[in-house]
Amino acid sequence: MTQPNGPEPTGTPADPTAAVRVGRRKVLAILATVVVVILAVAIVGALLVGSSDDRPSADSAIRETVDDFYTFVQDGDLDKTKSVVCQQVVDIRYREITAPQFAAREKLAVTEEGRFVVESYDEPNISGDRATVTFTGRRSGGAGDEIGTERFTIGLRNTDDRWQVCKFPEPDEETRQKMQLADDKAEVRAALDQYYEVANEGKQRDVVFAVCVELQSALLSLSPEEWAEMVDPQNVATIESIDDIQFVGESAKVTLTEKTASGSTVVLWTVNRELSLWKPCKIQVVEG
Repeated sequence: MTQPNGPEPTGTPADPTAAVRVGRRKVLAILATVVVVILAVAIVGALLVGSSDDRPSADSAIRETVDDFYTFVQDGDLDKTKSVVCQQVVDIRYREITAPQFAAREKLAVTEEGRFVVESYDEPNISGDRATVTFTGRRSGGAGDEIGTERFTIGLRNTDDRWQVCKFPEPDEETRQKMQLADDKAEVRAALDQYYEVANEGKQRDVVFAVCVELQSALLSLSPEEWAEMVDPQNVATIESIDDIQFVGESAKVTLTEKTASGSTVVLWTVNRELSLWKPCKIQVVEG
């Protein structure tokens, strides 16, 4: 039996390849996305590897610059010092000083303060062409034994692929206090040295200026006979050694050993700071 015919198709006949083309476009889009992601990862990875490769080299260059800076300055070599500092530092600090003046100044500084050597570095803090680094070191000679370990932070800038010092070393608070203490001790020693020197010369005016106001009054009240006895070579003392210095506010208690014609005596000086100057003020015999 003949089956009834269905309705006649209408419109454009279906394209049997359309589904294939759509599927292919999706695959190509997915592949393109994957390629972009792979390239991005590769680029980031290369940048990271490059940064990690550059970092040790930058750290090393910064440390080398700081080492050179201390060597050149303490050697008194002005030209080499200028080569490791920024131009603005040269203009401000070194524009008007001659090479011989620089050498003499730094030689004296090393003699008095000791020669500083960096012992260790913290990791530098690098931001673009600028960096800071904190380091620890010690001085040999001079006031080095008095101060001990010191910590500083220095600022640098990278100019034409060279790291240069643009901000001079700044001590941390503990180092600053130790340096101040060492300076105060040096000034107290100098004040006592001056007193004993002028006392040995026997010039009353110079001795009066070398001591505190309280002691000045006592010295000025001496009769000519008492002054002559005081400066008699048999009675005048020299410093054999300064044994201890302890600070209490604006006063220092100094234990020292005097040497006279009759032998050695341990005395305790009170040295006061008056108008920013240390002046011997009181003396008492401890032993002798």
